[in-house]
Amino acid sequence: MKYIDLLTKEEKSILCGIITGRDFKELFKRNEQEFSKIRKGFRAKSLTEQQALTIAIVNVDKPFIAMWVNTKVDIWLKEIQENIEGLEREGSTHDIALAMTMLDSVFASNVDLYLKLAGKTLDTDARSKLQERMESIKSERSKNAEVADRIKVMEEEKRHLLDQIEAAQQSVNTIKAEYEQKIQEIEQDKDTLETLLAEAQERITELQTAHTAAKSDDADYLAQFDDTDTSVLPSVGSNEIVSLCGVISDYNGQKWLIRYADLSHNGHYHIFRKSEDVLPPYPICRTEKQSV
Repeated sequence: MKYIDLLTKEEKSILCGIITGRDFKELFKRNEQEFSKIRKGFRAKSLTEQQALTIAIVNVDKPFIAMWVNTKVDIWLKEIQENIEGLEREGSTHDIALAMTMLDSVFASNVDLYLKLAGKTLDTDARSKLQERMESIKSERSKNAEVADRIKVMEEEKRHLLDQIEAAQQSVNTIKAEYEQKIQEIEQDKDTLETLLAEAQERITELQTAHTAAKSDDADYLAQFDDTDTSVLPSVGSNEIVSLCGVISDYNGQKWLIRYADLSHNGHYHIFRKSEDVLPPYPICRTEKQSV
């Protein structure tokens, strides 16, 4: 259909603007020979989009331009009609389907141009209601888009908070693991100390037992020398001392006695203690001066 023939000069200009200079430039590049007939000395690829649009508006009735425009309009009108019918099948009324389709079409701002190209006639009241429906749908979409944006922002905030919570939980888990490890180490140290303490206590007991046994052995050893002959015992209150001594010789062959224990008046020997601050630590004497 020759849609171009239906339009006024102003409507043709509006339609060319809807098509855009970019698309016209591509048309001219594909048809260099025809383009050269209307713009001699120019190459289509060197045009700006605005230049291409201006040339198209001036020459829109040229056969190769008009035919291409008519084909493009025909495709648009078919797509619009298919969309209207699709919405109606989904349950929308014709008026709502038309309003929604117009909002989404290239004729959203030029509904009257669409109606003229489609061969549809609306009275003033119907045209006004169509515009009101389009504005209402546009407003509703805007609100929905705003709500969607808010939801998106809230989802982002939620995701951010969840990330923070996860990071905090990881930090808690890390700290908990560190403290559990520390507690385990302290428990191990405690067990080690308790083991060492038990070993030390066992050693102390052994040493105490050994010391008691040694004292007992000393007493048993000295008991072997207890004198039952009371005639040789020193009398009570006497200055006489009877001692158990060991005999040693010096480098001159002189005999000396080392005093180890004293015999009491009741026949028991008592160890003669070593003196640390008097030399010699054990009193010694010549054999001829010592009682045996």
